[in-house]
This record gives sequence, structure tokens and C-alpha cells, in this order.
Amino acid sequence: MTFTLTILGRLFFTLIADFLYAPIWWYTSGVVWIMRNMFGSIQNTARDVGLGVWVKNIFVPMYGQYDAWGRVVSFIVRVANIVARFFWVLIWAIICFAVIVIWFSAPPVIFYELLTSGLRLFS
Repeated sequence: MTFTLTILGRLFFTLIADFLYAPIWWYTSGVVWIMRNMFGSIQNTARDVGLGVWVKNIFVPMYGQYDAWGRVVSFIVRVANIVARFFWVLIWAIICFAVIVIWFSAPPVIFYELLTSGLRLFS
């Protein structure tokens, strides 16, 4: 019986400690974690769409067409591709920024909703 009470006491203490530590973790280590993941996701998206490769080869003619028109057409096509791919990365960066904003605002919003719901419940 004493052993069971000891285990239940430790379980209860751990539960309370985790509940109290959660907001501290959310705005310290959790922020570092979410920022690292979001910036890594933006970098991976830029790498996946090949934005750097397109920018690096902007003046290289496509299909080995080294005449004037081949260079002009290649440049225009590459600029259009760079713009389109940049907008794709920009849209993804905006989505990642929205996730970060939601990360920061979630605990206060949840606390407010719990508080107002509890007050309505008991009034």
C-alpha cells in the first residue's frame, strides 16, 4: 500500500510540475524549436524548388543556343521561372510566419476561452 501511494504521489507531483512547466517551455525551448523548424522548412522549400540553381544559371543559355535570340529567350524564361519560384517560397514563408504567430498566440487565447467558458458555466 505504501509503495502504491509513493508511486501515485510521484505521478501526481510530475503531472503538476509538467502542467506548471508547460508555459515556460512553450515560450523558451518551444519557441526555439518552432523557429528552427520553420526556417529550416523555408530553406528546404527554396532548395526543393531549385531557386538557387535558377539564379546561379540565369545567364547560361538553355539548350546550348549561344546566338543572340537564344540568350534573350533563355534569360526571359529563367527570369519568369525565378519569379514564379520566388513567389512559391514567399507564400510558404508567409504560411510559416502564420504558424509562428499562432504558436505565440495559442496559449493566451486558450486560457481566455477556458476562463470565459468557466465563468459562463458557473454564472
